[in-house]
Amino acid sequence: MKLVCELPYIQTVGKLVPLFKPDVVLFDMDGLQVGDAVSAVNKIKTELPHAKLIVLVSYGRKESELLRMIEADIDSLLEKTVQIRNQVINAIEAAMNNQYIMPHHLIRPFEKRLMTLKTISFDIFSIQLKERGFHLTRRETEVAYWLRRGLGNKKIAEKLMITKGTVRVYVSHVYEKMYCDSRQELIDNLQTIPRQPS
Repeated sequence: MKLVCELPYIQTVGKLVPLFKPDVVLFDMDGLQVGDAVSAVNKIKTELPHAKLIVLVSYGRKESELLRMIEADIDSLLEKTVQIRNQVINAIEAAMNNQYIMPHHLIRPFEKRLMTLKTISFDIFSIQLKERGFHLTRRETEVAYWLRRGLGNKKIAEKLMITKGTVRVYVSHVYEKMYCDSRQELIDNLQTIPRQPS
């Protein structure tokens, strides 16, 4: 294992990293807002879909920010501590074996979030949307699920840990894909999808 290069974060990092064709990218998000970090992760993942991406963060970042990073499809998340060298080596080995490492204190919040999103009714809802010919992305399906349960944009944003503006964008995508002209029409259509299997 060897270090190929070290690049500071710049807007073109997503284009520069592929030149080195690394198997693993260590991405230190210190000094970046979570939105910029997620954007950089998406660029790197697009350019290097098979590379493992391990994100390093300073201790004390908000749980919501760390969960957003996990949702960005990274391969491990490490907090920088005095044992960071050993942690990085372990994370690289784990990532190469398709295992995931995250800070211990995030396990409970992450588990809780998964349970919220992975209820039986959500899974059934997702399947039934597809069976009816509505091909929504995972995030659009989550937004539609919470719309169906009567939540407003603010509450959906809190549940999914995204901004209200982002929820509005997803709602408009769901409108288009489900051929609806108003929120009420969309909710009415979503209500026709059974909550439990028949």
